[in-house]
Amino acid sequence: MSKVLFRFILPIIFIVLFISSSFAQQSTIDRLERRIAELEKRVALLEEKLSITPSQPIQYSEKWKDRSLWRKLRNDMSMDQVESLLGIPKTITGGNDTYWYYSLETWHSYVSFYKGRVDGWKEPD
Repeated sequence: MSKVLFRFILPIIFIVLFISSSFAQQSTIDRLERRIAELEKRVALLEEKLSITPSQPIQYSEKWKDRSLWRKLRNDMSMDQVESLLGIPKTITGGNDTYWYYSLETWHSYVSFYKGRVDGWKEPD
């Protein structure tokens, strides 16, 4: 009986394990290919947003000087909401902690963000 086990059943077990392993690997490959496709779409959208050419200079607005607009700021606003309210900042610094400076003076007329959401600001004097 043990010779039959080793000669016939054991190879069948190895074949079944190999096939199931192949299916698991294919599932992982399919999932990674979908993820790559999603990321490629996101990169394409970001590249499109960054496609400002030298013939299109950035138009800075002076509306940031209006203190009543600063008083409409709220914690947790998105960067897009702040840009539509105050305009494009003159300088941007940071990463997770990001600062948008509307004046060329440091620590004057700025909005701070944490992970892309407003967490503080200092309005113009």
